[in-house]
Amino acid sequence: MDCNITNYKLNRRKELICAGVFASVLVLVLIVAISVAIVSTGPIVLGSEMNTNGMVEYLCLGRGCDAYTSMDW
Repeated sequence: MDCNITNYKLNRRKELICAGVFASVLVLVLIVAISVAIVSTGPIVLGSEMNTNGMVEYLCLGRGCDAYTSMDW
């Protein structure tokens, strides 16, 4: 009777470890997918505004925003 309790505890511990590893792999895949998506995009223009001197300012996110000077769409 004592062996059944020990086997149950070992099986339960093994299931918990497998579930934790699976959840960790899912989180890692999600982080990699989001990272690849961010790196692959160019600047995302959220809005623009024309100054009084005729220059346009852009509100953007992503890589290359510091050198963004004109809309290319």
